[in-house]
Amino acid sequence: ANWRHLERSVPMLLSLSLCGLSLAGADVAGFMGDPDQELFVRWHQLGIWYPFYRAHAHLTSKRREPWVFGTTVLEKVRSAVLTRYRLLPMWYTLAAEWALLGLPMIRPIWY
Repeated sequence: ANWRHLERSVPMLLSLSLCGLSLAGADVAGFMGDPDQELFVRWHQLGIWYPFYRAHAHLTSKRREPWVFGTTVLEKVRSAVLTRYRLLPMWYTLAAEWALLGLPMIRPIWY
């Protein structure tokens, strides 16, 4: 779990989406290693924009529930998750467009 993995998640997901695998996501907060609080929060804030949003880690990673990091982190992640829920109509529409028309759920600006 590091900043470079976070950075690489966006082009990875755009590429997958353009190749027809739209319902994809990166492991929020990284799969291996232990993110610091800032990386943990930023990854959740970005992850709500992934078609498939989930926090997932290797068995040997430290616990990553938002409350483990304290109330400030918990509130920031809660805010991101609530935003994700407000975006659900958009995600359902994008999933329908993907299923019915073959359009990628996430698209680069030039698409």
